[in-house]
Amino acid sequence: MHQKNQAIEGHMHNNQEYSKEHQHHNYEYDKSKSDHIQTLNCIYDLKKDIQKLTQIVTANQVPMKKEYYSVKEVAKIIERAEFTVREYCNRKRIIAEKKDSGRGSSNEWKISYEELNHYLNHGLRSR
Repeated sequence: MHQKNQAIEGHMHNNQEYSKEHQHHNYEYDKSKSDHIQTLNCIYDLKKDIQKLTQIVTANQVPMKKEYYSVKEVAKIIERAEFTVREYCNRKRIIAEKKDSGRGSSNEWKISYEELNHYLNHGLRSR
């Protein structure tokens, strides 16, 4: 009986040591896993931030600089109807020139880069 108790105590002692080592290993594994998950969450958050910034930059981006823009291009850039842009031109709220279109006497407006930039930075010209 005494030997049996010693064997059980020895086995329990070995299990306790194994359990301590195993707990330490599990803690390191859990910490590593937790760090990995935190890193993945940070990467995910950064991707979302980059997407938001890309949308903001794209929405506010002035198109490639060119000498003149059509009414249609300006309407898209300033998010107004083409009719509205033509009215701004007619009323000199946006300074524009008529361009040769080859279609009758009614020529299209052309709006310079400088004028577009003026509108984007200062709004419509006063009457």
